[in-house]
Amino acid sequence: MRRLTVLLLAFTFLAQPLLARAQDSPLLVRLHDVRGPLNVQDPSGLPGLALEVDFSLLNTADGQLATDAEPASAFLDLTSGLGFPATIKKTAEPWSVVIVLDASRNVAAPRLAEPYKKAREAFASLIGTFPQGSNLAVLTFQNQPATIQAFIQDSGKVAERVRGALSGQGESCLNAGLFEAANLLTGATGRRAIFLLTASADACGNRVPQDVVTLAQRNHIQIYAVGLRGYSITEAELQTFTEPTGGVYRMREQDEALFAFQDVLRIINGQFTAEVTVYPPAGPQTGVLTLALKDGTQVTSPVLTFTSDREYTQPAQVNLRGEVRSTLTGVLFNLEYTSPQLIQTLLLQAKDPQTGNVVAQKEVPGSALVENDNALGEAGTFTPNGKYQLVVTALGQNGNPVASFEKEFEFKPPEAQFSITNVEIPTPEKLSFTVELASQNVTGVTTYTVWLVTREDPVTPVPGTVQSFAVGEPLIIPADDLESGRYLVVAQAIGADGKVLLQTISGEQAYERQSALQAFIQFVGENQWALIGLLALCGVAVAVLGGVMWMLLPKRSPQPKTVELALPEQRRVAAPDPVSRPVEAPRAAPPQPKPQPPSPPPAPMPAERPRSAGAPAGQQPTMRAAPPIASAKACLTSQEPAYLNLTVEIVKTPFSLGRKEGCDFVLPLGNTSGVSSRHATISLVDGQYFITDEKSTYGVFINGQRIPAGAPAPLPDKAVISLGPQVKLVFRQNC
Repeated sequence: MRRLTVLLLAFTFLAQPLLARAQDSPLLVRLHDVRGPLNVQDPSGLPGLALEVDFSLLNTADGQLATDAEPASAFLDLTSGLGFPATIKKTAEPWSVVIVLDASRNVAAPRLAEPYKKAREAFASLIGTFPQGSNLAVLTFQNQPATIQAFIQDSGKVAERVRGALSGQGESCLNAGLFEAANLLTGATGRRAIFLLTASADACGNRVPQDVVTLAQRNHIQIYAVGLRGYSITEAELQTFTEPTGGVYRMREQDEALFAFQDVLRIINGQFTAEVTVYPPAGPQTGVLTLALKDGTQVTSPVLTFTSDREYTQPAQVNLRGEVRSTLTGVLFNLEYTSPQLIQTLLLQAKDPQTGNVVAQKEVPGSALVENDNALGEAGTFTPNGKYQLVVTALGQNGNPVASFEKEFEFKPPEAQFSITNVEIPTPEKLSFTVELASQNVTGVTTYTVWLVTREDPVTPVPGTVQSFAVGEPLIIPADDLESGRYLVVAQAIGADGKVLLQTISGEQAYERQSALQAFIQFVGENQWALIGLLALCGVAVAVLGGVMWMLLPKRSPQPKTVELALPEQRRVAAPDPVSRPVEAPRAAPPQPKPQPPSPPPAPMPAERPRSAGAPAGQQPTMRAAPPIASAKACLTSQEPAYLNLTVEIVKTPFSLGRKEGCDFVLPLGNTSGVSSRHATISLVDGQYFITDEKSTYGVFINGQRIPAGAPAPLPDKAVISLGPQVKLVFRQNC
């Protein structure tokens, strides 16, 4: 059968940065090389096509290698709808590398000679970090390329050649030098790469960049480059060589060259290889590599393309998608099937890896296969923190195994979670608080107790608000006699023995008591007869007032008499007799309120109030005892995600934030939130607050700007602090 050639199109690599930035992930997948497809046969003799994909995981923010990210599983998902599991391994195959150095008259000029020499020395000091067993050669270019060191595995000798490379007076024939390096690598063993150090752009024109790219792609050669900023070489020229060949480039100042070399070498040494056998239909095929990482996140590669010479029949396969997840009683896991119609029975087993004994087993008929949440085990099957081996075997029509896989896992039952999800504020129609709770992995609860407290006294319940309810009943706190103010809701989960199992507290809830006038207006508006009576009373009042006014008004006499008219006129217009009017006594001034002694500081929470264990979702963070801050207290208020609804005072310094117990502010989030165990620390120095990124995985941002890890950054009032991509907190200096 004729050999097939992979069509890894140039546009795939050119579009790669754009596609990667479009992912909703702090990581991007950088494809370096795709080899194949090659004709292979599976264990049953069924033919297929094999592909090998070299890739690395880079941080989206800065393009550097994500050293903590590690794939757990991978699938090659074709646009035709087919998916094939891939095997992931750390790439350990040695390299064949040609180091290409600029030796033109540009780097011999007095202005550049010494800085360029220091850059070569910095690179030479890192030659030994290439993978062990790599073959290295050194080539310089000016008018013509010149090989000053043939392939050897002696990194020390190669380093001497790099340090001693001499510059000439010729032009910079960069393209010709790279083309000659690609020729040297044609047929070389292992993985192949060109490592370029230059300050000069091509000035000869005897080769064009496409000549270099075509030759490199044909021979699976990755081109990596470091350019010195401020000279004739540009980022666009370096990108022309690196992007379509699967390499990377760095453009740096002269004194930053060492960091650029380290960055590039980390990417060379930190690559993974995905091996996958596919059974596609005939013709051109496109797909993406989908990676499930060990921290639970998922990332997708840019598009890769290959051609299938014919239609291939897919064998029955079953594979794990993602990780084995522990529950309170057993484990759950997701499966991926290929040709499930060929599976008669699916055998699920959990074994003790030390003894090989089966501790849990279940058979699933082929007609009842499910992909998500396959369950295994029951209460008491697994020991917490014990290590086990999941074995899944697919049996064919004749009962023989047709596919299987094994996966080791550790049984870690999830921690209990208890939180207040919603509080309905009293209204004129309903004078009570309604509380909604959410719990997960909580057992043995028979009663819920809820009450109100104030921030000034978070320990003592507000009188008349403590209420207890059986599980399933609505949680209602009466507010008939409650004064206007800001309150917090406390909820406890109580067991059958009366012990407090869990406790949580809500954010502040503003309540405004209805005034007497508002209550009267509401009563009249809701009661028809009261409205009628009020209107009738108003009518009577108007009638009485009209009668009084009629009686007081002067009447016309048909035969007016001068004497008779004078007296009534006098009475009507004369001023009141000051003697006869009673003197109104002055009102006494209202008594002044007695000064109240200052309120004592808030008492500590009761002892039975549980500590934050493993940061359950929604549980109020706990504070470690520490000397208080002398000045006005600052605080943090959660902004995103909205369900957190948390506010916490900064009562000590330094003040740590993170997911794990031991932090001063324990965020009740899972490990997929982007918040590290100890993510950041807030400190107060000379009246100024600072925040430090404690080398977190996804970084700290102040008002959208990322701060350097390990270096304190000023924290202004009302700043929005982002802990990774999902969590935002608002900082206020005076709460």
